[in-house]
Order: sequence, then structure tokens, then C-alpha cells
Amino acid sequence: MAERADPVADLVLHEPPARVLELATAIETGRLKLGAGPTALARAISGGPHTLQRVTNALETWAEGGGDRSLLARSLRGLVAVRQATEARGPSCELVWTGQDAGGPPVRSTAQAVDEMLRNARRSALVVSYSVVLGGLAGEAIVERLVQLAREGGACTVIVDARWNDGLSVRQVQQHWPTDAPRPDLWSFTNPDDAIAKLHAKVLLVDRRDLLVTSANLTGYGMQQNLEFGLRVSGQPAVDAADHFEALLRSGALDRVTWA
Repeated sequence: MAERADPVADLVLHEPPARVLELATAIETGRLKLGAGPTALARAISGGPHTLQRVTNALETWAEGGGDRSLLARSLRGLVAVRQATEARGPSCELVWTGQDAGGPPVRSTAQAVDEMLRNARRSALVVSYSVVLGGLAGEAIVERLVQLAREGGACTVIVDARWNDGLSVRQVQQHWPTDAPRPDLWSFTNPDDAIAKLHAKVLLVDRRDLLVTSANLTGYGMQQNLEFGLRVSGQPAVDAADHFEALLRSGALDRVTWA
């Protein structure tokens, strides 16, 4: 049988922090007693029936254990502080979309997210794409951001599928990169034992902390015309992704491309 959740912890986890702090203040000032009934609770605490039930459970449990009123208030404030600190350190996520506005929740466009990420890059940028077509405004803007980072001493790494369109992705990077700019580390994937296997990931990772995982390839259509969807993530998942790709490069699974 699963262990029953502690009512005080359940309250702090499921109610907004402001409401829990409101409860702590009501307990501290004596406006709310540990044995308060439904009417007194409704006067002292905002919220619907689920909130009032959680508060009731927490107060009853604390009272049954002989807990002190001031200690409960301090415990609630301490638990709220821990929750807020944990949430602040956790990863943040936002939706990224290519395609027409369908009238749903607001989401960032893929082109906007990519441009913002590269504009804010200071140390490194990793680009992973199955297909690469850099002609057109979208592709030129991305190359310009990457070149600027490279000129400022940042590390640029590009990983593509070697076989897509008979090696077009590799040629696109080489042809559109300015000859007077520091070159990116260019890698490709080919499985010599399987003609169908491919590098199909589409990823942008900036400074080991800002990660975009998307269905959009590094093409004008991927950035602007197709229907594409992705998630931009910061925090530990971005660090883990950086570690994964660094290990992948060391493993020999990818081939370093020699610039002509």
C-alpha cells in the first residue's frame, strides 16, 4: 500500500505559495485556530472547496500531533521557501512553432527563437540538422549570427547528415560560410552498414545552457513555411544535452569533415 502523503506537505505542493503564506499569517496572528471549523476557514483563507479541504486536513493533522501554532506557521513559510527555491533552479520551457497562427496559446516562432538564442551566444553554439539549405533570408541570418560568434572567439560546431541530397548539407555550410571567418567544426553522420539510417535530430544548443529541440531543419521552410514544433529548454536538460553531444563527438560515431 502506498504511504499516505503528509497533509502539510500536500498543502504546500498543491496550493499557490501566496495562499500558503496567507494561511501562515492567519495562524500567526490568531485569526485562525488549529481546530477551526468550515465557516472560520472560509473567512480566513481564500480558495475553493479543494483548498479548504487541504487546509482542514493540515490543521487537523497538526493538532492531533500536539503541534504548536507558531511552529506550524514557521514550517509553512519554510516549506514555501524551499518550493520556490527549487522551482527557480529547475528547467524552464517554452513552446516554439513554425506555421500560421492557429489562435491557440501564444508561442514563439522558430525563427525568432533561433535568432534570439544565437544573438545571446557568448561562448559556443552547436547546430544539429538533418537537412541544411542556407539560401534565403532565414539561412543568411543564421549564418551571420554564427559567423559573428566565431569572429568573437566562440566555438561553433555543426553536425549534419552526410547522405541527405547527396551531401548537400555539408556543401551548404562550406559554400555559405565566409572565407575570411574562423571556420566551424563540421561533422557528419553516416552508417556504413545501413543505407537508410540517418542523423535525423534537429537541435540548437547555445552556451551549454539554452537548448532548442525541434522538428524544423535548418532550412527556410523549416524556419518559416512548414508546420514545425519544438521546445526551448534551459537548465539541467541543456547541460545534459551538451555533455551527450560532446561524448558523441569523442566516441567516433561522427566523421569530421575536412574543409576544401
